[in-house]
Amino acid sequence: MKLQGVSIIFVLIVVPIILILSFYIQSQVDTIALQTSYDTKLLDATYDTMSAFELNTANEDLSSVSDSLRTIIEASNNIFINTLATNLGMSNASKSYLQPYLPAILYTLYDGYYIYAPTNKPVVASDTKGQAIVIEESAEHTGCFSTPGLRYADGYYYYDLTDESSYASCLGVPSNDFGQILYKTNDASGNQYTTNINDEEIYYETDYVLKSYMPYSARYQKDLNDENKKIDITINYTLDNYLTIEGNIGNVYYTKAGYLIEKDLVEEVTVNGNNLLNYNDQEAEEVLKNGGYGTQISVTFQDDSEISYTYGGENYASLESDLEIAKRDSDQTKIAEITNKMQQIDAIVYYAKSAIFSNWVYNNLENLYESDANQDLLNDYNYVSANISKAVNVEDTKPFIVNFEERHNVIFNSSSDPEAKDSSFNSHKMDIIRNAIQYNLNLAMSTYNITATKGFSFNMPVITDEEWDKILSHVSIVTFMQGFQCGLKTYNNYAIVSSTNNELTIMPKEIYYIHKSTFNDENATYHKIDCPAFDVTSGVGDYISFTSKEVKYDKILDNDTVKYDHKNYACYICGIDGNYSGIDLNATGNEERKMLYYTAIGAQRQELYKMNAISLTQGIEVIYDKQKSSSKESSRNLREIKELEITFGPVSAGVGSVVEFDLYGNLYYLNRNIANSQTITVSVHVDDDRTIQLSDVQNAIGEAGVGNAITCIKVIYK
Repeated sequence: MKLQGVSIIFVLIVVPIILILSFYIQSQVDTIALQTSYDTKLLDATYDTMSAFELNTANEDLSSVSDSLRTIIEASNNIFINTLATNLGMSNASKSYLQPYLPAILYTLYDGYYIYAPTNKPVVASDTKGQAIVIEESAEHTGCFSTPGLRYADGYYYYDLTDESSYASCLGVPSNDFGQILYKTNDASGNQYTTNINDEEIYYETDYVLKSYMPYSARYQKDLNDENKKIDITINYTLDNYLTIEGNIGNVYYTKAGYLIEKDLVEEVTVNGNNLLNYNDQEAEEVLKNGGYGTQISVTFQDDSEISYTYGGENYASLESDLEIAKRDSDQTKIAEITNKMQQIDAIVYYAKSAIFSNWVYNNLENLYESDANQDLLNDYNYVSANISKAVNVEDTKPFIVNFEERHNVIFNSSSDPEAKDSSFNSHKMDIIRNAIQYNLNLAMSTYNITATKGFSFNMPVITDEEWDKILSHVSIVTFMQGFQCGLKTYNNYAIVSSTNNELTIMPKEIYYIHKSTFNDENATYHKIDCPAFDVTSGVGDYISFTSKEVKYDKILDNDTVKYDHKNYACYICGIDGNYSGIDLNATGNEERKMLYYTAIGAQRQELYKMNAISLTQGIEVIYDKQKSSSKESSRNLREIKELEITFGPVSAGVGSVVEFDLYGNLYYLNRNIANSQTITVSVHVDDDRTIQLSDVQNAIGEAGVGNAITCIKVIYK
């Protein structure tokens, strides 16, 4: 072939191919660059969202209360959308344009989570003022209209009830629907309104909302056919080892809350030598904080190490009051001294309550297995997977929905440390939380596909195990962005940002320490517990601990003069991860450092506000009810009983106006000739294996006619 022919072929065939390939490759490069840019913008917007969340929780005294927290999250959510719009070169008024590309935003908090996601809501018929229309009588009009629909006059919608049946027929709704809200429909036959929320023709529109707060919870059921052995409880988990437990164990209904710690970690907790481990946890806290001159409180651990404090005439309440005064006066020496005292007391209270709670858990739930977890979530998941139209790739995420029926591990294994990452308790807790989040995120994204108008299949991405560990170990924000045009493809990614500087959690690795004599000294350095530069030369009672949040977000204590909590500067060695390998707190020579660590963990956790805390941690059982003619002995022995609530009917027999009797070592009084019922509370602190029944109480009272006046006996367990 001549050179001219080769040249023609090259120009007509090869050059276009090269140009096309060059254009395609450049387009791919541009797409990758644009995707990387979007990744950065999404991550930056998520960081800004977390910063706003941290700042608001640090400076809002009620940031842990659910209503206030919801407001903070909604504000943070607006920050995310506005920042993302700005990063993408749009105005921050582009919220309505961006929202369709955000199938979900996840906020994992200390004891539950929020999901911001599109939702379908029925459209309610409304008047010209925007008020929802309810089927009701109109005072201004009578009669009925001839076709189904609304009557419009004078700028308002009216309904007339001259003839309810014909009116209802006219309106196209049942006559018993008066007083109900009216919904718009897509019914082509002319029935444009309905009161039936389940009507298939109801018109729905997409709204973007922050869904209700969802706790990290699971229900457990066991031996339901045996009344004495049954367990039917709900456990609310948290990011650490704090639990709330509510439900029936045998015949006793319990409400319990506390930190789960290693069994036998605490050997004893004493007040002036008297061990409190057989108390109810709230009773123990009250006794420990009561104080009084010379009162000595202490906690002894299984290795014989100890945290102790001796009151000098004050109590915990007076210390709190003195601290507020010291902060108001900016008396740094006084602040350090009082904070140091309160942290020692808080630590002792923490270990006392945790030991009492943990002993109760190990004793009562020692046979609770993972397979006892209720499987409703998995069943709901299977139903949703089979029935929701346009639910995309739901099977891809199914392996991550744990089937606990196939697991037979004991949840509360007393032979392991529940705070260890590989413990059966921690592994089960993580799976419970992950199950709930995975299910609800997948549900939110799948249902969005029903009404999504962007022509993109929104679905739950596969999040790696390492990313789940990050999400489930910290307060985190996970943002999802899908369907956004990105060069030759559509953008589909997510960003995860976690927090250690907030009011909601205590991270042991983010607690810092300083000697009380150098607290707020601008020339003094604070350290982490295992920093090699931290020279623990004084006793445990000479140090103060604080969290990284208190350093990053100093609170203003006075509106007129700016006064900060912390002026110490950070240690460079322990301030940057990877600068050192750490210190073994269990090694010989680190005994005081270990006790200082225990003190700080206890003090910080004791002061942490918990939204899911309960007011009374106890069990209740009615062993006698005269009205129902039911009587039985207590399910548990005297050693486990905190008190009795005994209700009497009218008492008139005998001489005198007052009945005096002795129960379990204390005197009690009952009024005679009183028509109303009377209830007395009997404290029980008895180390005895016996149970209680009606005849025991009647015999103990021993007053003619009084025992028979008993109408109800409630046993309150520790």
